[in-house]
Amino acid sequence: MSIPWSMEGEYAHACSCHSEVVNSSPGTTPAALSCKLALTFRIEMGHFGAVPLDALAFAVVAATPGALARGGWRLGVIVEERANLAQLQALTRVASGQAGGPPARLGQLTGQFAGVERAPIFFVTDGARCRVHVPGMLDQIVEGLASRERPGEFLAIDCTVPTADPPLALAHAVRNVIHCFGIDWGDDPAAAPRRDGHFARFSWQGEAI
Repeated sequence: MSIPWSMEGEYAHACSCHSEVVNSSPGTTPAALSCKLALTFRIEMGHFGAVPLDALAFAVVAATPGALARGGWRLGVIVEERANLAQLQALTRVASGQAGGPPARLGQLTGQFAGVERAPIFFVTDGARCRVHVPGMLDQIVEGLASRERPGEFLAIDCTVPTADPPLALAHAVRNVIHCFGIDWGDDPAAAPRRDGHFARFSWQGEAI
């Protein structure tokens, strides 16, 4: 019997790729490079069958051996420590792509599942800035790119990606540190503003088999 699930909330992403928007130097596209990334989600409302997921957070951390679309990712999941066992199992299935819906694409790209960790997850948004902090594992700040034509607003695009809903805010990583699942990235502060980042709302639905 399939299990219907849904969740909605806020999403933030930071990775080791040079931002094509921020970095104006020619020949610096990250398309063919390896990448270390973290996607963090704060659920406002959600459920997995009869299991409530409201007000929980989780992160997907991955390293790719080459271009993202080629697959072979090493992927691990961090689930907020407040989750009970049923919630932990539900979020692990969703985040690893095993429960269908938009994250299924992540499952298709994964070559090695590195496991699950439980930890406190702090996800704070303040206007055009979003910070994710998981003690000893993640410390990331992404900052929206200011619009030159509309003061007080930041750049966004209306494209749809599997992990988020449009509009997708364009941002750069002011800080990006990853130390978990055998994946390590500590950005040079001088280079960090040139690293890629995004934040947006997300709304997912699926059926786990």
